[in-house]
Amino acid sequence: MIALGATDADLADFFDVTEKTINNWKKKHPEFLQSLKEAKGEFDTQVENSLAIKAKGGYETTETRIKTDCDDKVISTVTVQKTLAPDPVSAIFWLKNRQPERWRDKPEEKGGNEIFAEAMSKLEDKLPD
Repeated sequence: MIALGATDADLADFFDVTEKTINNWKKKHPEFLQSLKEAKGEFDTQVENSLAIKAKGGYETTETRIKTDCDDKVISTVTVQKTLAPDPVSAIFWLKNRQPERWRDKPEEKGGNEIFAEAMSKLEDKLPD
């Protein structure tokens, strides 16, 4: 179940218990916690790899096209090999999460308190001892 992307909430539903019970089981049974971590890690890695492949593009897929007549009788079958282009949405998602300092939409701005604290610090540095 976890290897397919199930969450703790999904586990709780499956076992007909609350999420709190799942968390208690994790505390009481370290081997249960470890097996969940491993399964979640494996699934996350698979998703990460899929996203990276889609973001980079250049992967090939096979598509079968079937032509039929008005009576749904097969006229022809053609198999086409396609090289897919990079997916910009996947690339943007990847970059924003992996390198947020370079790719976030809006740079973080300093709040008034931070600016004031920096100014005070600079003034303190200039004061005689």
